[in-house]
Amino acid sequence: MKESILLFCSIAFSFTAFAQNADSSFFVNNYYKIEKQIVMRDGIKLFTAIYLPKDKSEKHPILITRTPYSCFPYGEKNLHQYWRSYYMAYLKENYIIISQDVRGRYMSEGINLEITPYKENKQIKKDVDESSDTYDTVDWLIKNIENNNGRV
Repeated sequence: MKESILLFCSIAFSFTAFAQNADSSFFVNNYYKIEKQIVMRDGIKLFTAIYLPKDKSEKHPILITRTPYSCFPYGEKNLHQYWRSYYMAYLKENYIIISQDVRGRYMSEGINLEITPYKENKQIKKDVDESSDTYDTVDWLIKNIENNNGRV
């Protein structure tokens, strides 16, 4: 009985390892990474990792994640292991994947206030919050990323 359980586990593990290897190969063969410092309305630059599909035959939607937990790994040659998560479904649909360090965290400039309170009446450029940073990022992405379809 123990031998059959061990055999089943080893077969299941080998299929899982093969599937992850195939998914990682898909990601490496179909995407490339660029990194940008996107300037916000108050001049602060937010670090942004952009994963673009190599397929230029159509326009692609954008999926953005803004995080205080780092959009590791840094460096255009170092790819995130998105194939190990639910992102794989988006990758196979050729989404443009964006990961951004929020204000004041890791490679982004500024001071992090842990969920900046919403400011309803922004009167000067220094009046910023999470929504204005997100708006500025989306605006920049739509205007500067090739082959996007304008949907974020």
